[in-house]
Amino acid sequence: MLFTTPLLDKPAPGWKHDLPGPNESPSNEPYPPVLSNPPNYVDDVYLELARATMRVRGVGVWMVPFIFLLSLGFPATLVAFAVKEHSAPPTSLVLVAFFGLITALWLGIYFWRMDVAPPRDEPIRFNRFRRKVYVYRFYRDGLRPFSRTAWGV
Repeated sequence: MLFTTPLLDKPAPGWKHDLPGPNESPSNEPYPPVLSNPPNYVDDVYLELARATMRVRGVGVWMVPFIFLLSLGFPATLVAFAVKEHSAPPTSLVLVAFFGLITALWLGIYFWRMDVAPPRDEPIRFNRFRRKVYVYRFYRDGLRPFSRTAWGV
């Protein structure tokens, strides 16, 4: 039986319902679920709960072609300047175009890797026999998008 008002005069923060009293028999009616998702695995040895860190996937894959097209815009600016002025572009414009190209390529690779490399599920495992909690956490290093050791579980 769910109560509409708490038994305590000042309910605890986040109060949803009261537990049955000591002389009441437990009801078979399910209370609101504590876990939003069912566990991945339940056994006598361990309990594994799902934990998704990335809610939206696939956005980076669609952004990468536009970023690579943007990266091609920097050398195209140099070529357009050279054709229009009939001379070599100034060194400052070459440096800006070079760093813009490098930055756009790095961002494209980083967004691609952020979308494709992480696992869909990073579970939390409670081991009863060893009395340990295992948290699988994917780590990433944005400064080294090409490294195999800087990205992993």
